[in-house]
Amino acid sequence: MKQEIPTEALNEIFYNAMQRARRENRALGLSNITVIDGELVEEKPDGTLVPLGQKAQFGTVKVKKGIYKLKKAI
Repeated sequence: MKQEIPTEALNEIFYNAMQRARRENRALGLSNITVIDGELVEEKPDGTLVPLGQKAQFGTVKVKKGIYKLKKAI
């Protein structure tokens, strides 16, 4: 049986996972590297942004709205 998962639910799951990872990295004193306007930027644990001066190799992608189906696990 396949279960339908709406796009909004997947976006919420992704957002929550991203926020949790950022909080864990800050707690451990690690930095995050993100893409802002096509440029790589390092976010330090204290919240400062340091541009790395490089273009992102892959950039960002628009996701089409729809319903996704996951196969049942073994």
